Amino acid sequence: MTETKRSIIYCSVPRSGSTLLCTYMNQLKVFGEAHEYFDPGVAARKFYPEISDKPEEYNYNDDPLGYLKAITEKRTTEGGFFSTKMHHYHYQNFSKLGVDLFKELPNPVFIYITRGDVLKQAISWAKATQTKAFVYSDTPVQEPVYSFKRINDALSFITSGEQFWENYFQENGIYPLRLCYETLVKNRIDTLRSVINHIGFNVPDQVLMSLNEHLRPQTDQTNIEWLARYNFEVARLTHAQSKEESA
Repeated sequence: MTETKRSIIYCSVPRSGSTLLCTYMNQLKVFGEAHEYFDPGVAARKFYPEISDKPEEYNYNDDPLGYLKAITEKRTTEGGFFSTKMHHYHYQNFSKLGVDLFKELPNPVFIYITRGDVLKQAISWAKATQTKAFVYSDTPVQEPVYSFKRINDALSFITSGEQFWENYFQENGIYPLRLCYETLVKNRIDTLRSVINHIGFNVPDQVLMSLNEHLRPQTDQTNIEWLARYNFEVARLTHAQSKEESA
């Protein structure tokens, strides 16, 4: 068993580019594989079998600290790194079980990725929550249906998640490395180098340049049409409200 000496936490909200970032970092095979270990659905499908002989009967709600200990032991590298991807609600849900993950994970370093275009992010989330296709390789379970309300709800969900992280960082004196999805896409090498430097490590540029992009963007004509339709509806509602106020 290797002791966890450094915990790398990729803080995010959905559709922010966290999966793309972790896909790149995981390929380095230095810092461990960052996955959503603390999402109950993902944990049940992918990680309970690693730590239990009877995964169908296992539930980390029954022993959250035991699960945390087991998964970190299983996933810590020989160099002592444990990496995890964590949306805001993963942390919140685990906290409700009486466990503060960030106080339990040894020597944490925080990387926080957001997306500049929050409306496109919300449209992506509103679409993915219907299709259940969260990466390009996932097979959609149904065709997505446009909903102004669903997109508004996604916007609220994303902004409240970002506010949670900002409050947590401020209240706990944490200064995360801040990344932007759009910058990661445009300037992969410099972005990844900044992450590695923040961790306190060094990886040659030729290694970073050799990384493969296994993920393809999921934006398609549906996203484009929904964006135009949403903006049209916002403009129409704003115009109607303006007329009412001037009447």
